[in-house]
Amino acid sequence: MIQAIVQLLKDKGRPLRPVLPDDREAPRPHGREPLAPVEERHLLLAREHEARPQEPPDRPRPDDADPHRHLGQQSPPRVKRPACAGPRAVRTICAAVGDDIEIRHARPDEREAILAVMEPWNMHHVPSPEMEELDLTCFFVALDGNRIIGAAGFKLLEPGRGKTTLLGVLPEYLGTQAGKALQMARLEAMAALGVKKVTTNADRPRTIAWYKKWFGYREVGTLPKIHSFGDPDVDHWTTLEMDLEAWRSAR
Repeated sequence: MIQAIVQLLKDKGRPLRPVLPDDREAPRPHGREPLAPVEERHLLLAREHEARPQEPPDRPRPDDADPHRHLGQQSPPRVKRPACAGPRAVRTICAAVGDDIEIRHARPDEREAILAVMEPWNMHHVPSPEMEELDLTCFFVALDGNRIIGAAGFKLLEPGRGKTTLLGVLPEYLGTQAGKALQMARLEAMAALGVKKVTTNADRPRTIAWYKKWFGYREVGTLPKIHSFGDPDVDHWTTLEMDLEAWRSAR
């Protein structure tokens, strides 16, 4: 018996089957295959494992559920959420809008005030299919005294690439440069985090022209809207992209 098993393990090309002293087939209780010796079962398992197709170590993740993206590629690995730009960058931007308007980081309790700023522009539907969350950790606000009169945010998509989210100023504060200061604040914040390319979606023609004139954006595509958001007369987003490094170098 032992010699037969040893011979079986040595001869790997020999068909695997139960080894009996008289080389007869084992009885099959209840119609099942007979149980092979322990050594043969181990060999069977090893060969079965070798023949099994191996899955790739890193499967691509499904697209991020972000209707504002327009990158035409699968979602990149998530990036740890870092702190935004420091106080020095914010003080520099404040000088651009004068003493009456203050630009600073948003606070956790200011969500409703920020959405109130977005409501005149129909950009307050959060959460919605167009915008699932409002991440205040990367948001800036513009204040006139203690009143929030504007806000802007961004997020990181992958190393070297960022995306703007909301940007809005109350209608009575248009022309105060608060919107431009908020845009600069989030661009400087993204630059401090290593972002080189910035994606922005806009729908109003004047806003699109504004991004192109002051920040060097170019159009790269369109994206259909999937929920009431922004200008109700426009059914798609115009996707813009800017070279953040080039813009900062040219300033």
